[in-house]
Amino acid sequence: KQNNISCKNGALLSIQVTEYCREQGLPVAKTIPTKNNELFYVEENKIYCIQPFMMGENYDGSRKELVRTGKAVSELHYILENIPYKHQIEMHRTYKTHDPKTLSKFAKIARSKTERNAVDNCLLAIYSELMDFSEYARCMNLSSLSRQVIHIDLHPHNVLFDCDSKEL
Repeated sequence: KQNNISCKNGALLSIQVTEYCREQGLPVAKTIPTKNNELFYVEENKIYCIQPFMMGENYDGSRKELVRTGKAVSELHYILENIPYKHQIEMHRTYKTHDPKTLSKFAKIARSKTERNAVDNCLLAIYSELMDFSEYARCMNLSSLSRQVIHIDLHPHNVLFDCDSKEL
């Protein structure tokens, strides 16, 4: 696996964070040391780490897998809140203004369909409640929120599920 981190210190920190999460019980891959007992290697200015192949399936769209992913996100962020490497991680605070108009656009599209799927029906069933939350989020003072290390690209398609048990 090519590591997207461009410096050796960053790669090592990424491996340490992953190992810490694994030690805390999260099902993440263990990095395999190279034949020189290094945790990564560099080739043509690209950093690579070796991890075992993990058999599994991507998110199938089911509620069961979505709920399991949500629980895993909660577990991950709980673990990251207490990570011993916090002082080494540069945290960036980016603010994205929430716009309820986006939700309105999706609802309009769902209403216009002659054949709606499960997501369309769910959105329309709870649209009013979602708009209340959406308005609340739009008015929130984001600078007052606490900061912690998070996974910045976590969604159901970035996790693997066991083919039989559907567990992570």
